[in-house]
Amino acid sequence: MRAALMAFEDRDYAWDSPSRRAFLGGSNRAVKGIVIVCIVVFVVQLLSARAPRIYDQPLMSGLFGLDPSLLGIGQVWRLVSYGFLHGDLWHILFNMLWLYGLGRYAEDRLGAKEFLLFYFASLIAGGLIFSALELTPGIGPGGDAVSTCIGASGAVMGVIMLSALWDPHKQISLIFITVPLWLVAGLYAIFETYEVLMRVGAGTIAADGVAHGAHFGGLLLGWLYFKFGWNFDEALDRVTGRLPRFTFRGLKRSVGVGPKVRLHRPETADEEDDELERRADLVLAKLHASGESSLTRKERKTLKLYSEQAKAKRNRS
Repeated sequence: MRAALMAFEDRDYAWDSPSRRAFLGGSNRAVKGIVIVCIVVFVVQLLSARAPRIYDQPLMSGLFGLDPSLLGIGQVWRLVSYGFLHGDLWHILFNMLWLYGLGRYAEDRLGAKEFLLFYFASLIAGGLIFSALELTPGIGPGGDAVSTCIGASGAVMGVIMLSALWDPHKQISLIFITVPLWLVAGLYAIFETYEVLMRVGAGTIAADGVAHGAHFGGLLLGWLYFKFGWNFDEALDRVTGRLPRFTFRGLKRSVGVGPKVRLHRPETADEEDDELERRADLVLAKLHASGESSLTRKERKTLKLYSEQAKAKRNRS
């Protein structure tokens, strides 16, 4: 998003909050990890600015930016990698402020794994819609005029939309005024939808250098995720659960190599009950801290088993 920097501070996650943990430690490691990777990649972009160009783009953009014309030849990694590149200091600063401010709230609710899956899904959704607008005859420029998209904006828009749907009255400080989050998300949704409709209906390409299609895709994914109660971690578990499993541990065991490790297995019913109760306590603590949507399929199964166990004990007494 090539836009003027807006000073950003979420009151619930104030930058100068006395309860804030050190940046590299504590919670919200997924958000912090993304921010760190983006900063490192941006430094590499600056250092490689005079390197030979690739596809008529600066080195990093040529290798990892989203050029829709290259997706057809198998370079699908660009649907994710473009989100770690940025055009200038204001571009990365704007995106990282929004991500760090609202991303922590979203990660707390979803858990680190589900947040990462949602973040990358938003990037991909934004990349696909941007690519469709660039390549569709009569809408996109076509040929050598196809644009290259860089920036985390699509994923950031997904985080903004999802956070606004969860807590529309959350207060956000923008320079000198404080506004509810629903207003920020609503204005973005109206503006980006307008730009996409103008592109589709009239073939008008905005001259502001902003990838409105990517923004729209992220906003749309955030809305769909909330509307239909999606959980990518559970969906992934269902898909991978149907696949045959192969582990190097199993291979080592079959050929007789590797250390012999003895695992503790509960030997009595009481030990099994205690172990289930211990795991249930951990899941309940996560449920209290991050909400039901943060629980994985395995954790939900643990709570179900614990509930059945407690009911059976009550029936026996």
